Amino acid sequence: MINNKIATIIVASGIGNRFSIVKKDNNPKQYIELNSEDTVISMTIKKFLKNPRIHKVLVVINEKHINLFNESLKKITEYNEKLLPFVIGGETRKDSVYNALKKLNEEEIDYVLIHDSVRPLVCDEIINNVIDNLEKDLGVIPIIPMNDSLKKVENNKIIEHRDRKNLFLAQTPQGFNLKQILKAHEYFNYFKLMLDEYNAHDDSSIFEAYGLQNKTINGDIFNIKITYPEDLIMVKNIVNKSNLKIGQGFDIHSFASGRKLILGGVEIPYDKGLMGHSDADVLIHSIADAILGAMGLPDIGEMFPDNDSNYKNCSSLIFLERILQILNEKKVSIINIDATLLMEEPKISPYKQLMQENIANALNISINNVNIKATTMEKLGSIGNKEGVASIANVLLSC
Repeated sequence: MINNKIATIIVASGIGNRFSIVKKDNNPKQYIELNSEDTVISMTIKKFLKNPRIHKVLVVINEKHINLFNESLKKITEYNEKLLPFVIGGETRKDSVYNALKKLNEEEIDYVLIHDSVRPLVCDEIINNVIDNLEKDLGVIPIIPMNDSLKKVENNKIIEHRDRKNLFLAQTPQGFNLKQILKAHEYFNYFKLMLDEYNAHDDSSIFEAYGLQNKTINGDIFNIKITYPEDLIMVKNIVNKSNLKIGQGFDIHSFASGRKLILGGVEIPYDKGLMGHSDADVLIHSIADAILGAMGLPDIGEMFPDNDSNYKNCSSLIFLERILQILNEKKVSIINIDATLLMEEPKISPYKQLMQENIANALNISINNVNIKATTMEKLGSIGNKEGVASIANVLLSC
């Protein structure tokens, strides 16, 4: 490969629907900051610019993201001569790659690596291994084995158990002979319906549907594709070697007549509510104290004092929204929340899902990262005598 020129296409034209459904974020995931030095896309670009075997890098972006892309480029100070002017993507990923391939065909390029912009942890070992195997094969794709059991599910029910043997997950970069992958894309550009029949979801499947063969090589489990907020947290932890901090919160309120019973921001039908200055949402108070404790900050009694009229009978969700602002200012992420209500009655099972949704929305995290349970005190003590409700919460933060 000494005399052959190799380019990389970085596909960054997506809008991240699966990411934004779970977490409301101002920027598409490829433009989120990983640390003070890099966004997701700038770190990805740097990996290929710094590899001496890569001659050119071409990024495909969404036309709505030009300002975001130019802002990310400010974080790239080396090897700029390798970076070609960006290309605007198409309606689909395939269209975007095709636009980039046509542009590269105008350059003196022999081989191309096609990589997802949201895989910023790609290492030189994989890049070089793909390149090395392109000496003998027209197409090369890194794969990793599936470790978990595989199920087909419909309507929350398992309808089929599938054997994971010989099943693998495809990664990028995928490497190809430029002329051949361009021909494959050109062919299916004229026969789009046929492409659907071949179930072509990435460039390797387009390549094979055209009649060419890919060689598989070992991928890397750390070559994570950021699809959901949890993936972003993992990547940030690896990039920043960030500290994990645990916080615990406890709160207890007595029952009082003439009050609404509010737990997790949900009004629960009951003949009594909890006594307090705000809505006395003991569940949210324990979660708030756990988060503040993990960050080494004062508890809610200091931050939201009961002599402040602004908090009189207010929803405790306001406390979480204020705490979210602090988390964002300090660039701290919530990994998960686990809380247990201690109460004899009423039963919270019908309302647990809505509680979790309220808390997740207030803190801008996935509902999958919020767990709420309840247990009785077996009629022991004041709670066992139905005099009140207590809550214990634990949180894990990435700082």
